[in-house]
Order: sequence, then structure tokens, then C-alpha cells
Amino acid sequence: MADFHGTVLPTQLLVTNEEQLTRVDKLREIWQHVGFAEEEAAAKLLSLRERLILMLNETVHAEAAFGESIREEVGLMKQEMHALCLRTGISCTHEDDESLMLIQRHRSLKSAIERLQTLSTQRLGQRTAKEAKLASLLQELELDCAASEDNAGLDVRAEPSALDAGGLTVTLLDRLEAQIAKANSIRSARLEQATSLSKQIDALRRHLGIPNSEAQGSNFSNVCSQS
Repeated sequence: MADFHGTVLPTQLLVTNEEQLTRVDKLREIWQHVGFAEEEAAAKLLSLRERLILMLNETVHAEAAFGESIREEVGLMKQEMHALCLRTGISCTHEDDESLMLIQRHRSLKSAIERLQTLSTQRLGQRTAKEAKLASLLQELELDCAASEDNAGLDVRAEPSALDAGGLTVTLLDRLEAQIAKANSIRSARLEQATSLSKQIDALRRHLGIPNSEAQGSNFSNVCSQS
């Protein structure tokens, strides 16, 4: 028989003629022993033959349906893999070998999808953490998400959804990290400015001879009178 997936199969897939004849003779012997007439034994053999043919036909139909379902799954899996590749920014050209037989291609696509899903989960966690950190900094700094002089060049653009193309790329994660670094830089500059102003205020109080407690009281009075 021709080569099947690289394995040479015997010409008789079920039983050889010799094995078949041996078992039929055994059945005839059993039926004769229990008292079946020749016509009855022949009828039983015919019934057995019909059952075997029915079983083979059902198996053929089941395997044909399985092959078609695998073909459909390969098409769906290829779409899923393509979406994952777009989402993560990874090339898919090497992930689907169309020269493979259907089962091998199905297994290859399944393995590729599992790897990409694991990577997507990792990157989603990274993106979520970075976005939360950036949002916290922006809230602390009271900055909006548009580039302006007040934002010192901080430009937090609207990113694609994590489920869309480009939503989990290394470029996006790097961009978020750069914005976090910029926001931290603004925060550090403001802390330095606040420290410097505090020192200037303390120096001015000492120059004017105003104790800290009196200055604080004066400040509270001014605030109350202005309100």
C-alpha cells in the first residue's frame, strides 16, 4: 500500500484472508455444535457481514466528518493566530507551514496560538501595571493627557485597546514606560522646586524675625480673611 504519513501500512488493514477464514470456520463449528442448520448458519454469516459493512461505513463517515472539522478548525485557528500576531506585533509568517498535512498543521497552529496567548497575557499584565502607574502620577501632578507647556512636553496619547491590533506591542509598552519616566521627571522637578521655595520662605521668616508658629498663624488668618 502507498505511504501514509511516512508509514508503510500493510495491504490488509483489518484481517488477512487466512485470519478471516479461520474465524468463519470457527463460527461454523460453534453453530454446528449448538445445532444450527446450514441455512441458519449462512443467514447468521450474512447478518454478520452486513453489520461489519455498516460499521465500516459509519467509521468512514465519522472520519470524513472529523477531517472536515479539522479543516474548519485550521481556518479559524489561522485567523486567531493572525489576530494575536497583530495584537503583539509579532510576525506570523513562520508560524503556519501550509506544506504540512492537515493534522500536523493543526497541531503546529495550536502550539503557536498557546505561545502567543501566554505572551499576550504577560504583556497585558505589564500594560495594565504601567497604565495604572502613569494614571496615578498624572493625578498626583494634576496633568491632563495633552501635550502643553504646563505638561513639560508630556504627551499621553490615546492607545489602542489591548484587544486591538498593536495593543500589546513592545513599542506600546516602551512608550508607556517613557511617559512614566517623563512624569517622574516632572514630579522630581516639582519636589525640588517646592523644597527650594520652602527654604526661601524659611530664610525670609528668619530675616523678618517671624517665628514659624506666628507665620503659620498669620497665614491661617490671611486664608480665613480671603475666604
